[in-house]
Amino acid sequence: MELAQSLIMLSSDPQQRRLGILATAAALVSVYALYKQWINTRELQGDCPSVPYHNPFVGSTLEYRKNPQAFVEKWHKALGPVFRAHIFGRVSYYCRC
Repeated sequence: MELAQSLIMLSSDPQQRRLGILATAAALVSVYALYKQWINTRELQGDCPSVPYHNPFVGSTLEYRKNPQAFVEKWHKALGPVFRAHIFGRVSYYCRC
């Protein structure tokens, strides 16, 4: 933390100081988001199949919001009666028995 503060304080120009603060904040938020995604992925690896997704922040939210019932039916046929999906920033489990 002292390193970040010393880097920000090196500049006497207020505009450069603000830019440094924004860059530091963006880096911290990015590291936190990646850490949270890594923890969730590490804890949830198991036998339960997962709906594929491309963006770890959005997951399958866009497809789910279009038609939740069609989403569940589609992945029930493809993955079986129990599966998980990354929706609204969280891992959700679905059981259609």
